[in-house]
Amino acid sequence: MKSRLFVSRLLILIAITFLCKPAGAQTVFVSSKGKKYHTENCKILAPDKKGISVEEAKKEGYKACRKCKVKQMEAIKRKEAEEKKKKGAGS
Repeated sequence: MKSRLFVSRLLILIAITFLCKPAGAQTVFVSSKGKKYHTENCKILAPDKKGISVEEAKKEGYKACRKCKVKQMEAIKRKEAEEKKKKGAGS
């Protein structure tokens, strides 16, 4: 009984560890030849992509892709507009 409880708690702890990323630990993608980091769906990203954190990409000297950055900003603005609309409707 105690071993089952221990195992279930251990599995939950492992799941939480892998599923929860610290804030700002967004994964971006780089290629061996490029000097920019991209979102996973960027059309410019080469097929030999490798996923790393934004912080690691910046440390290694990669800069943000303009196209990805623009799309991310548009998505953020859309989300903010939707939230603002919901708050306005709820008042």
